[in-house]
Parts: sequence; structure tokens; C-alpha cells
Amino acid sequence: MKLLISALWMVLVTTAQTQAQDNAWLQIDAQPTEAEAEESARYYESFLPDVAGFALASGWYVIALGPYSEITAQNLLQVYRDSGQVPADSFTSYAQDYARQFWPPGEDLLAAPEEITTTLLPEPIVESTPEPVVVPTPEAPTAPEAPAEAEPPLVVTQTPAPQSTQTLTEARNSESLMSRDERKQLQRALAWADVYKGDIDGQYGPMSRRSMKAWQSANSFDPTGVLTLSQRNGLLADYQLAIETIGLQTVRNTEAGISVMLPMAQLSAAQYTYPFVRYAQRDGEQAGTLLISQEGNRATLKSLYKVMQTLDSIPSGGKRVLKRDNFVISSQNDTIISHTQARLKNGEIKGFTLVWPRSDATGYEMILSQMQKSFTAIEGVLKPSDSALETVDNDLLSGFEILRPKHSRSGIFVADSGLLLTTIEAVDGCTSLTIDRDFSAEVTATDPDLGLVLVTPKDPLSPIAIGRFSTLPARVGEDIIVAGYSFEGVLDTPSLTSGTVTDDRGLSGETTLLRLTLPAMSGDAGGPVLSAGGTVLGMLQDPQNGPRQLPEDVSFAVTVEAMLALLERSGVWSRKSETSSPVANTARAQTARDITALVSCWG
Repeated sequence: MKLLISALWMVLVTTAQTQAQDNAWLQIDAQPTEAEAEESARYYESFLPDVAGFALASGWYVIALGPYSEITAQNLLQVYRDSGQVPADSFTSYAQDYARQFWPPGEDLLAAPEEITTTLLPEPIVESTPEPVVVPTPEAPTAPEAPAEAEPPLVVTQTPAPQSTQTLTEARNSESLMSRDERKQLQRALAWADVYKGDIDGQYGPMSRRSMKAWQSANSFDPTGVLTLSQRNGLLADYQLAIETIGLQTVRNTEAGISVMLPMAQLSAAQYTYPFVRYAQRDGEQAGTLLISQEGNRATLKSLYKVMQTLDSIPSGGKRVLKRDNFVISSQNDTIISHTQARLKNGEIKGFTLVWPRSDATGYEMILSQMQKSFTAIEGVLKPSDSALETVDNDLLSGFEILRPKHSRSGIFVADSGLLLTTIEAVDGCTSLTIDRDFSAEVTATDPDLGLVLVTPKDPLSPIAIGRFSTLPARVGEDIIVAGYSFEGVLDTPSLTSGTVTDDRGLSGETTLLRLTLPAMSGDAGGPVLSAGGTVLGMLQDPQNGPRQLPEDVSFAVTVEAMLALLERSGVWSRKSETSSPVANTARAQTARDITALVSCWG
């Protein structure tokens, strides 16, 4: 490689010495207007030498580099193409192709080409500096040989200028010889220095140039936007030292189909529990990383999103965003910081979780930044059928203990702000409450006699729909459905149970209760009782509430009048309906699910 580049350099030097005039150009861009062409010229001038702009007879405006000899232009075209600094369709052109020059302003390179001197690329410092001619020193003070008649040969040693005084042109020429991988590595270092936010692609566009200027300014260098060799070396050395301190290295897990940088110096060996690969921190009980890998669809992604929030290594609160094809969960507590991200693409869900001690927040930020920038989905995905993998344990998920609520009940959304009514048993003995797992909530009003509770979300919540309360009395024998989380959140959506109104009062004649013929479970309590018209007739009570055991199909519901009384005392406007016309079963079922919430008690 060294010999190839040196040979190229010699070609450029020889060509420059033997050509009387330089007439060739590298045409790299064309624009329809002079204003757009000037903007393009400024862009290329920020990282390339010898930028000029010309008008064509056709009315278009081009950006070109030069002038050069024809051989020099062809060699430079190859170098710039390989490094990605000029478009792939760039080509060599000639002075006679151009009508007039508009860039740089005030110059006319077409008028006097013989006065132009070619900018040559200095020989690069690749693996070693060129070997100088060495004149041996005599070992003993013997008489020297007689000098030859001819002049002694000129010994030329190419010594690069000290990098602290490297000119902008020298810096550009040095940079032009960087490989694509070297350019990517420099972008990674700039990203680590928190000045570059773009893609790691080896392309030095405006964003890369701005980041270089920012780094130079922060380190008291002249902000040219092109790093000198010594500046590059210094930045890369700092980056490498940081990586070595944390122990970051690229892990390519072919079973999971993921390549990512992990702090392996601080992590134990991989443990597989579908759909996760866990790398536990050696000195931390909860800290470590999870790689996420499984086949699936949007429903699978949504289920995974909910499962991840049940881990005690993912604190409650913080940022939680679920979209069509990805989700992000970021949160922290007094001891740990956690970040999870996953994306669905081509039928595969891949992502990661990072959990780190809060006391090492700086290390966490550096690790997370490198994981996000390096994360790459490769061929392969974990499957439940893989013989080398265990099946996920219901009580232990990749060594991260699942955090379960004390109990969960159902609720009815009664306002667009997310307020809901539920049963008083739902909030009994809780240190905290959540609505639909994601939203922290608190009790704002109660009616102990009727067993009603008004719950308000602490964070913004927009339910799909809110209940419409029937103003018509329930009719004995009327067909009803109840929506509720029968299995206390094990299923993602509410279950529906059909029944009938048996009586418009309780067993002891209570006018605030309806007696129903309907089998119910504890998780159903707090759910809405819907009429044939899709309106709310009542709220289901906890089954078998009391010392007397009743038949399994006997249930009770608090009446609409009792619920409205609590809402009115709390200043909550309620939506009412006088309709008695039945709706389609599918429409009623959808309404029931949309207005039903999962209320979880933690403590």
C-alpha cells in the first residue's frame, strides 16, 4: 500500500514537472443557476482545494477542481472518488469547455493558464516516512578517500512540516488520502466528543465540517473545519483511551443477529434466554445489557414493549414512546439508569437494554452513545426452537426479576383527560397506582359506602373513548356485556363477558346496586356494564364481596346514578346518552374495550 501511494505521488510530481501548461479539470457538480452554483462552490471549498466555478454555453454552471495536467487530473479523480469526496459521476474536462469563470470572484483562470501552478499532493505519511539516503560514518579516524571529481549527490529527505504549523492546504491534502474506514473512525471520535450527530458513513459533508470546527474551537485551534494530522491523532488518541478505560469492544453475536459495541471488560459472558441475550455486569446485581432478538410483527412489538416495563431493572416513569415499528423506554431511580430501544424491520425485532449504576452516569452516557451508534442488525435471529436456548421463565427474565403489581382491577374512562372510575378494592393497600401500566396515577375522590374511587393520571393521557352514561333505567332481563381485565393484565386487552340484569336493586334492596346473572373474576371489578345500545348501565363490583359465598354467576354493579353523584361532587363533567336503540355486537364490543382501563396497585 505504501509503495502504491508513493508511486502515485511520484506520478503527480513527474507530471507537474514535465507539463508546460495545465489544461485539465475535474468537473464535480452542475447547477441550473449561478446562485446555486456559488452555494455549491462554497460547500466543496470547505474541504477540497482548487475549487473553481464556470458558466457553460448551455446556460448551466459547473464546479470544477484544477487546473491540472491530464494525468494529474485522472489520478486525483481516482483518489477523490475512492475517498468519497466527490460524486461517483465526476469526470475530467478541459478549459475550452467553459465560457467564463464566476468562482472564485475576481479571478480568471481561463485567461492565462500558463501562470497557474498546480497544487500537488504532498507525499503522505502512511506507515513510515521515506527512507533517506544514509551516509555511513567511518568507525576509525582513518584518512578519507580522495574526493571524486563530480559533485556529491544531493541527499533529499522529505520531512513533513510540524503538524502544529500544517497549512490548510496540507491538511486537506493529507485528509484526502484517508481511507473510508479511517474517515468513519474519525467521525466516531467526533461523536464521542459530542460534536457530531450525523451518520457514521465516512462522508465529510457540512455536518462533519461543522463538528470539526466545533472540536477545534473547543480545543483552542483555528476553526478551519479541516483537522491537521496532529489534531486527528490527538482526537483519536483521546477516543481510544476512553474506549480502553471502559473496555468497549465490538461484539458480533451471530445467534441474535446483532453487532454492537459493549463494555466487555466489565461484563460477564453471554447468557441466552429467548428472546434475550444477557451480559450481566460483574460487580452489579441489576446492571448490565440485554440484546433483544426475535421474529414478530407489530402486535409482538407492542407486547414486548409492555413486558419490558415489568422488569424491576427498568424503573417506572421517565420516557416511554411506542410507535408503529419501534419503541424507546428511558428511566432512572436512585440507584440505576436504564435505556431500552427496539425496532421492527422485515419481520424481526431487534434492540437492546442498557442498565447501569447511577453513580457512574458519565460511563453510562459514553456506553449508551457507542451502543446506539454501533448497533447493527446482521443475519440471524433468536428463535424459541433453538436447542441451545432456554425458554423464557415467567418469573425470571434474563436474570432481571419481573416486577409485578400486588393486584390489578379494571376501570372506566370518564373524561378526555384520562380520569377514571374504579372499585375501592383496586386501590387498597397501594403505595402507587398505574393506568395501563404506563401512566402513574393517584386517587382524587372516594365514596367508601358505594366502593367507588376516582383516579386521576399524573401524566397526560388520552383515552381512545370515554363512557356514555345511560339516562334510562336498567330493565330486568336486559342483555348486557361487561368488559374487564379478567386475568389482571396477563392479557393485553380486556375480556368480554355476557350476562343479563336480574334485578334493579341489591339482595337487601339497595337502590344503588344492580344484580346481574354473570360469572365474573376479580380482575373484572371496576369494569363497565354496557347496555344493548352501548351505554354504561353500571360498574361491576368485586365478586363475592362479603362473608357470604354466593353462586358463581351472581354479580353486582353500582348504578349510573351513584357514579354520576361522585363525579358531580368532584366537579367532573360526564357524558350522558338517552338512546335505547341497540347497536351491532361488534360495535358494542369495541366500545366496551375502548373505555376500559387496567388499574394496577403497586406496593
